[in-house]
Amino acid sequence: MLKKKPEKALEAWEKAMDLVTYLYKESVVDQSSNHADLIAYIRERVLKIPLSIELSTFENCILSDQLESTRRECALLHTCLMLTKDLGVLEAEVIDTLIERIETVNELVSSLIEEEENEWDKLLLRI
Repeated sequence: MLKKKPEKALEAWEKAMDLVTYLYKESVVDQSSNHADLIAYIRERVLKIPLSIELSTFENCILSDQLESTRRECALLHTCLMLTKDLGVLEAEVIDTLIERIETVNELVSSLIEEEENEWDKLLLRI
C-alpha cells in the first residue's frame, strides 16, 4: 500500500469545507422560488466534495479512485454554478468566488493524484 500524505489531504479538505461554508452562506433562496430545487441540488453536491476527500484517507482506499470522484463532483458543481449564473439565481460575484474555490480544491486534488501516480511509477520501476 502506498504511503498517504494526510497533511495534503487535510489542506484539500479544509479548502473544500471553506467552499461548502461559503456556498451555504451565499445561497439562501426563498423556498417558493422557481430555482429553490437547483440551489438544493447544488448544496447537496458541494457536500460530497469534502466527504470524498475524507474517504480518500481511509486505509484500504485507492487514493486516486476516490479523488477522481472528487474531481467529477467539482466539474458537476462548476456546471451547475454556470447554470445559476445564466439564470441569474446567484450574484455573478458570488459565483465567480465559488468557481475560484472549486478550482483551488481541484488543483490540490490533482496534485494528490499526481503524487500517487508518481509513487506507483517508482514502485513499478523497482520491479
